[in-house]
Amino acid sequence: MSVKGRTRMARKSRKESGVQTRESFSKTIGYQVGFYLRLSDKEAKDRDSESIENQFALLKDFIKNKPDFRLISTFTDDGKTGTNFKRSGFEQMMDEVRSGRINCIIVKDLSRFGRNYLEAGHYIEHVFPFLNVRFIAVTDGFDTLTATPAQLSYLIPLKNIMNENYARDISKKERSAKKVLRKKGCFLGAYAMYGYEKTSDKHVIGVDPEAAVHVKTIFDLCEKGYSDSAIAKYLNERKVLCPARYKYEKGIVKNAKYANTSGWYPQTIAGILTSRVYIGDMVQGARRSKEIKGKKEVVPKSEWDIVSGTHEAIISKEQFDRVQEIRMDRHRQYEKMIQENRRLAGKSENSGILKGKVFCGDCKRAMVRKHIKSCKDKYRYVCDMHEKTGQCSRKFLPEQELFEMLGCLIRRQIEAACQVKEWLHSREQEEARELFRFEQTLRETEDKRNRLVQKMAALYQDWKEGILDQDEYLYMKKRYEEELTGCEGEREELMGRKQEYILAYTSENPALKAVSELPDDFLLSRELVDRLIERIEIYEGNRVRVSFKFQDEMQRLLRAKGGGVINEERGETAG
Repeated sequence: MSVKGRTRMARKSRKESGVQTRESFSKTIGYQVGFYLRLSDKEAKDRDSESIENQFALLKDFIKNKPDFRLISTFTDDGKTGTNFKRSGFEQMMDEVRSGRINCIIVKDLSRFGRNYLEAGHYIEHVFPFLNVRFIAVTDGFDTLTATPAQLSYLIPLKNIMNENYARDISKKERSAKKVLRKKGCFLGAYAMYGYEKTSDKHVIGVDPEAAVHVKTIFDLCEKGYSDSAIAKYLNERKVLCPARYKYEKGIVKNAKYANTSGWYPQTIAGILTSRVYIGDMVQGARRSKEIKGKKEVVPKSEWDIVSGTHEAIISKEQFDRVQEIRMDRHRQYEKMIQENRRLAGKSENSGILKGKVFCGDCKRAMVRKHIKSCKDKYRYVCDMHEKTGQCSRKFLPEQELFEMLGCLIRRQIEAACQVKEWLHSREQEEARELFRFEQTLRETEDKRNRLVQKMAALYQDWKEGILDQDEYLYMKKRYEEELTGCEGEREELMGRKQEYILAYTSENPALKAVSELPDDFLLSRELVDRLIERIEIYEGNRVRVSFKFQDEMQRLLRAKGGGVINEERGETAG
């Protein structure tokens, strides 16, 4: 008998065997309900009717006289935008759905669910039906169990579009209003910069005496000749709380991820030493997003909103200017170091620095370091295959240019490694939670696999006892086998991801140690090259590709952090 005709088959009673269909299961236990409540910061100020409490009361009243609905959990995202679905409450709800604890989601209306038209539609039209989840938006009168074709194809998509447009309109008005306030020098940040605190007037900041002491120390140390790294070390040795940890200890930020944020870093010091906020100027608008609540991007300094004399200064303008001059001198010294690397490139006694590391990118043979006859003390790398046989493309790269390129790329590796170390320190608790989630998901996957194996065994027994005919048995067996294959594939993938996570996300990562411990004023040497560089390849047009040792580990960490990755070609970075 064909599968198509399956629905018309006469079925044998399952009462005696204890086998229960999905339909009879739903009738027996009804719907296991999850309430989803959401309120953005903007709505909390303007619309009391949308409060979390009112949403819950409305949903509770909705199921009051419906015995087939049993409330299992309530998920809340208070102060979260609806323009994307990266919300902790929503993600917890979806975890419960996937685990099978919830098969019905109820919201007040579609705007509580989300204001992103495409993502909201994807969940309602595809994800929930696939997971056999009923979805109800009470005040919109929408229920996937009883939805008409018109609702699914026209009314609900239109409603979602209207919700998204509403969010865009509100966002546009907010941006315009904030721009006016920034031009006036009003403070608009969520948190005041280290050394300051919010006052009773939320648009004005005042000096935080406890932190301001350390700001003054940072500027004083810089004037005494301390580098950014040395200042960070000085503060760490004296156990001065870094800005993020300080805000957490003071109760300014509540997120537990800041509880274990440890240590000052050179980037933090540099940010303080170059900020005009400390001389009483308001500096805002350095980052902006093109989309609603989208990822922010850096704005050119010429477009920043800077207003002088908006608050009390911690540092005098005279000291600030002296510090900027000191930092400029250091920058010039760094440039001098680059020039020194260029000079070293012209010395014949330095021929061993890159020996055995430079290869032709096309024929893969070692390239030869040759003296440029027309230029005293200058060398270049050429393809020996081309020089001798002409069988490879012509290419030559001045050693001076290659040294400069390597210096810049190593500098970027150091900066990236320091950023990653700071990021890893800030997420120690998150690492523990992530490993717990891996274990939990693996257990769920293993449980699912075991249930499928049991179902297959029961299915065979049903066929042997005549409860199922052969066509039914083969059809269900094929479905279970497909699910089992998918489940085992998922388990293997999870195991691989967990192992990768364990190996990569630790501050003792060999890639981080090899790069981040380099001195600020490093010079190219054979020891440094052996420590960091695996291979250098030069292609036609003098395109250079550098393969670093630990390269894969660094790229993985940078991707996980969410920043740009180091591009090993010509020392550029890709965002």
